[in-house]
Amino acid sequence: MSRTARHAATSVGLVALTALLLMGCDSDPTDPSSTSSPPAPTTSEPTPTETPLTPEEEATAAAEDAITAYFATSDKALQSPGTFNAADFEKVAITSALTDLQNLLVSVQMQDRHQIGETEIVSITSPTVDLTQDLDATPPVVPVVEADVCYDVSELNIVDAEGKSTTPADRAPRGIAHVGVANYEYPEGPWLVAYVDYQEGETC
Repeated sequence: MSRTARHAATSVGLVALTALLLMGCDSDPTDPSSTSSPPAPTTSEPTPTETPLTPEEEATAAAEDAITAYFATSDKALQSPGTFNAADFEKVAITSALTDLQNLLVSVQMQDRHQIGETEIVSITSPTVDLTQDLDATPPVVPVVEADVCYDVSELNIVDAEGKSTTPADRAPRGIAHVGVANYEYPEGPWLVAYVDYQEGETC
């Protein structure tokens, strides 16, 4: 206990003791009303135990985080294509999804364009989980979580070097993507977006 805390505790103790002595001088020990009743016993509420997540629930939660990180990283890259470190894509994507991000960044850089605004993830629904793992198979079988992602790009715009919008006027404000998230080092490895299949013409 610190010196300040010790001093405060001592002061409180002296005040309490003084109050008790004064009360004792004014009270009549023969008066039943002056005697204090013993404190009522207190019962503590049992702390509910949380049910541990199943492996499938843990995988789903991790996949949702990975999807959110994927779109956020894509936004960051296209907002600052000249300074973004493309190696950061490997923190959120793998296989075809990684290639898609790399190609998109190069395309924006070559056209001297950049993004204003960001993608909003509206919902991640209909998850399916398959934790089957067989790394010796050809191709390797790895745990995968698939889900439908509703995204909103109404506040997102792609502009050229002069700041002129290059976004089609008829672009839908929302869309749906079927996303697969894989873990090649399950259960300890990271969940990374493996593919993004944009559902053309669909909205949410």
